[in-house]
Amino acid sequence: MNVTSPKHFVIPGDGTQADNGCLLQESFVPQDNPDNLISKQVDFWLTTVNSAGVIPLLSVVGVPGNVLSAAVFYTQGLRERINLCVFSLALVDIVVLIVTLCLSVEQVYRAFVGPSSFFITYFTGLTGFTWVSMFLSAAISTERCVCVVSPLRAQRMLPGWTLRGVLLLASTVLLTGMLVIAGPKHTIVCVYDPLTNVTSDIVYVTQYYKDNKKVLDILDVFIYATALPFIFLVVIVVTTSVTAVKLRSAARWRQQSSSAQPGAPSAAEHRDSREVALTKMLIATSVLFIVCLCPMLLVQVAMFLVPELKFGGRYHNMTSVLWSVISVFRCANSSFNFFVYHHLGSRFRNTLRQIARCRRARIRSGSADPINLSGRQEAFRPDCGKIGVHVVSQHVRE
Repeated sequence: MNVTSPKHFVIPGDGTQADNGCLLQESFVPQDNPDNLISKQVDFWLTTVNSAGVIPLLSVVGVPGNVLSAAVFYTQGLRERINLCVFSLALVDIVVLIVTLCLSVEQVYRAFVGPSSFFITYFTGLTGFTWVSMFLSAAISTERCVCVVSPLRAQRMLPGWTLRGVLLLASTVLLTGMLVIAGPKHTIVCVYDPLTNVTSDIVYVTQYYKDNKKVLDILDVFIYATALPFIFLVVIVVTTSVTAVKLRSAARWRQQSSSAQPGAPSAAEHRDSREVALTKMLIATSVLFIVCLCPMLLVQVAMFLVPELKFGGRYHNMTSVLWSVISVFRCANSSFNFFVYHHLGSRFRNTLRQIARCRRARIRSGSADPINLSGRQEAFRPDCGKIGVHVVSQHVRE
């Protein structure tokens, strides 16, 4: 299965052209195959509900949530590695939601109004941000695992600017790969059905894809659709499991220590409790990632085991519905992190409330955001003078 194939895509025969220059439509289209487990009507309405209802709803919820998440972690300071990673994830998830929304809305437009190929032509390559999101989720889970297992070593590993370089390089490679695979893949062509004497426009593959089909399918199906998600899933499952075990062991040790030495908690204990809360919050986001990614891998494995479970195959309609559901899971994974942060992160809630209070105060007073004239990005402090535009000096040392 090509992960970049639109759900409505049907290959019109062998590409033979009619006298009017249009492609000849095959006499038996896969949607009408009697062996289909789902009828064409059920397929149409389920995919339409997801594309016109569920995905837009998730986008309306997820985009503002990610904007707020990015604002909170930026305010707390990007010099902390974990803040930089989670801030980047929020920005990438905004793009994932917008791209998925545009492709879904255009699909509904084609179904009810008429031909349209702008977003599927120019935005499909941007679905590579989905894999960037997966990579960042794996990076966040790995960072927390290292911090819990070996805190001292974590401080020496990947200084700030090195981490920025690694994140940027890996994200660029993942996005460029999908742009090469899917960027110039689709176009609009006319199709002539000799049985009904009707000509219609459909989304079809370009000559670029036909000329490079074997290589592009290997990259698309085996690398992007299977290998990369599986690697990211394994990394997140292993690191999250190790983090959870070490966190439970550390919590047991702290409980024994506090019972042996009663009294007010020290500054170090307060800092440790904050790190524990942050780690629990990120474990919850990892669990959300695992839940949302597993359906995609299960469907991909099923398509390897059942050759007819593909677009254009005997179970075309079932394939269409399954990938529509997978698109919903992808959007859910990019939409719900804000609620996890807000529910489990006390520091996140405090920073968000402080941003809101200071924003209201500035609106009432009509003053602009204060600028940090020292030229250095400073850690968040609970006063409005420190919340605003951070000017990061080139001389800041990580």
